[in-house]
Amino acid sequence: MECRILNANVYDKDNLKSFAKKLIAKPSFWVVFVYMINNIHSDAHSSDKNNMIIERPRINRLLINALTHPITIVIAGAGYGKTRSVQSFVNKLDTTTSWVQLSENDNNPSGFWENYTYSVSKNNPSYAKQLKNLGFPDSDDAFTRFVSLMQQNRDPKQTFAAVFDDFHLINNETILRCAGRCANHISKNSRLVIISRTLPNTAVLELIATDRVSIIGEDDLRFTNSEIREYFQSIGLSIGEENFRSIYDSTNGWAFAVNLLARSLKKAPNQVIPAIGAMKHNICDMLDSEIFQNVSPELGRFLIRLSLIDHLNAELVETLAGGHSLVEEMEQLSSYIRHGLLLNAYYIHHLFLDFLKQKQNLLTDEEKHNTYAAAAEWCERSDLKMEAVRYYEKIGDYEKISQIIFNMPMQIPPDTASMLLEVFNRAPKSTAQSVQVFSPMHIRLVMNLARFEEAWELCKKYISIFEAMEECHFKNRAMWGLYYCITTIRRLQSTFDGRYDFDVYAQKTIEYFLKAPVEYCGSGPAGVTSICAWLVLVGSEAPAGAHEKYIAAMRRTNEALSHPWISVFAGADDLAMGELLFYCGELNEAEKYFLMGISKAKVGRQFDIMNRGLFYIIRLGFATGKLEKATKALDSMKLLFDEQDYGTRYQLYDIASGYYHLFLGQTDVIAQWLKGDFSDYTHPSFIENYGNRIKLRYKLAKKELPSLLAFLDEEAEKPQVKYGKIENLIFEAICQYHIKNRSAAIAALTELYDIAAPDRLVMPLIEAGTEMRTLTAAALKDKSCRIPKEWLEEINRKASSYAKRRSHIVAQYNRENLIPAGVSLSAREQEILIDLSHGLTKGEIAASRNLSINTVKTVTVSLYNKLGANNLADVIRFAIEMNLI
Repeated sequence: MECRILNANVYDKDNLKSFAKKLIAKPSFWVVFVYMINNIHSDAHSSDKNNMIIERPRINRLLINALTHPITIVIAGAGYGKTRSVQSFVNKLDTTTSWVQLSENDNNPSGFWENYTYSVSKNNPSYAKQLKNLGFPDSDDAFTRFVSLMQQNRDPKQTFAAVFDDFHLINNETILRCAGRCANHISKNSRLVIISRTLPNTAVLELIATDRVSIIGEDDLRFTNSEIREYFQSIGLSIGEENFRSIYDSTNGWAFAVNLLARSLKKAPNQVIPAIGAMKHNICDMLDSEIFQNVSPELGRFLIRLSLIDHLNAELVETLAGGHSLVEEMEQLSSYIRHGLLLNAYYIHHLFLDFLKQKQNLLTDEEKHNTYAAAAEWCERSDLKMEAVRYYEKIGDYEKISQIIFNMPMQIPPDTASMLLEVFNRAPKSTAQSVQVFSPMHIRLVMNLARFEEAWELCKKYISIFEAMEECHFKNRAMWGLYYCITTIRRLQSTFDGRYDFDVYAQKTIEYFLKAPVEYCGSGPAGVTSICAWLVLVGSEAPAGAHEKYIAAMRRTNEALSHPWISVFAGADDLAMGELLFYCGELNEAEKYFLMGISKAKVGRQFDIMNRGLFYIIRLGFATGKLEKATKALDSMKLLFDEQDYGTRYQLYDIASGYYHLFLGQTDVIAQWLKGDFSDYTHPSFIENYGNRIKLRYKLAKKELPSLLAFLDEEAEKPQVKYGKIENLIFEAICQYHIKNRSAAIAALTELYDIAAPDRLVMPLIEAGTEMRTLTAAALKDKSCRIPKEWLEEINRKASSYAKRRSHIVAQYNRENLIPAGVSLSAREQEILIDLSHGLTKGEIAASRNLSINTVKTVTVSLYNKLGANNLADVIRFAIEMNLI
């Protein structure tokens, strides 16, 4: 393996600062991970409080030289001054700085992401919110979405320094894998700096052999004899020259030991040999005697309490201290406890922290409880929910834990749900009977992992427990929460078992709710119903008429839950009916239901239902040739960006915007994550598969047929919502026709007919436009095709009309937005266009060109479609505007 170890003697001391400024002015960015850095902005600072950072010009020169490489790893064991050296260096740079600190508790992806977004929020709150909504980028499409967000929020004129400290504490494979991917995405004007005790176990290692990595190791960080002398002189410590060699030999240049000896010798400058002996005997004894025993008992106890907490925000530290006096006394220990201005937090040196942890048994149970409680409350206020849950669990406050989950969005990321589920599984068995919403939140976590059968059994278990209880408010509130969970479970399971009985459980929900009502229980993230890919979740194997049964159950559910304080399905039944009418091609009636559903959902603050309704309005606008209607609906989705309770608003907007721009032929405009690989999903109606719908269209537009067909093959083996199955078969038929496998294309179209025709579901075929017109024309000529001719002709005719409207809309959009149309005309089309511009009639053109009148008419229609024209005057005007004549 080839590594480049930096030469410490490249630049002399006088040129250090000026050279650093030149590098920064390029601009050059210090970054932690490319996805963490381009949007972290903070105020420049010159030093921490009570700055006692050891000045090391030699290390500064190493770091200056490191700026010539994309990645720098500062790697050494504890006490080598890694953090201090880097901090001293960045303090000299005339640029803004960001410092990201890690702990062992960042090994959960959600906790890691929460900690990171909290850091970002201090400098760029808007970007932090987008990252929080995105969640940890643990999948290809999520990572691609993140890169897209990063690019959108990047300020190319902003220069700053950022450092990623204590990377060795991260051992989670998912996080490490993501780190490696990010290392490979470092741009040419960015830099990655990692401070770690060990060589990072990530794909970053693969970059070492490419000479892209600079390594500063323990040998570089050790104090030299001359540096020890300079340091002692800088702090006013005078000892005999003969002692420096002894100090160097005994410490081997270890920064922490050098610092400890300096503190000891400040008290007794002539006791060099005893000080060295004490250090060798027991470093912990030295910490105890030189530090701990020399602080007040109150500070000592306070420091032990701090060792219970991972993230020592200054506000939290002051709360635990009960005032400023202890904090001021603590800040005198600046060699072991530093204050970071960037995150306004304190950091305890690892060795000193280990020393303090060994003394935690000196604390009373009450002291521990109060410390954890204060930390949990601060984390909750600071939106560090995962950290808050961890501290609340230590004090057994499952009421608070349950409430945190209640206030989370309905769709919790799987890794977060898994971690939280472990907390619930560790809870005492009696917790459900003492904590109000513990049991329904437990069910919710299992549902988020798509373990529906397990969730069902857990519901029955809890219901049997509460049914045995005497009548009381607590029992009734728990019961209506459980029955609402069952309502959701049954709605999702109906896709697979064809039983549309979820309204029965909705009725049980309201019965118990009326016995123990809670005002505004339908508000907040937990009260927002998740409606992603489709509203009607009828399975692909369901018989004709199943959609009506599902919608009837949905209407009964909405009627049951129509209490003013419960609005979780507001507008869903109207939207579901509109969806069915839309798929049946009854567009005018569908629009009425969509508008009613959107209106009701707005009152009930059901944002997903509103979003889905607006998405169908976009499709209606395109189907009826009304670009303005589609554009207005897309713009209306942006108004939902301000709704903080709507966690998926950005992803769903990307999906709708992707459909909008793909229709208009603007393939490069759609969100980057929608151009990536297809996503796995646990239920076909979930948001991941909703995104797949757009990816299908993008890949078809880009003619990425192999990956498209591979995905469709996998889909064929899975249970599907009928609407999704129809769409998949449409794409399969089109792809097979493109690769000239006509028999397979006709077979897919035949299967499509068998599924779609009984319920008259024609709109997805019509929306396929030109592709479906071609496909149905081929089927009409195929004598072996058993699809009724009347059905094929109807689809052909309506798909042709849709294609013409699309051509008009695309041309209109291009004109209004001054986008070059990119219209390509055949030689014959060009000739006839010129003749038309000269005023020749179709008959005159046919005679002069020796063509049949039907040929001239056909070519003229093609010109109308390509130019988006309604009449001959439009043809001539648009052709002139596009420089075609």
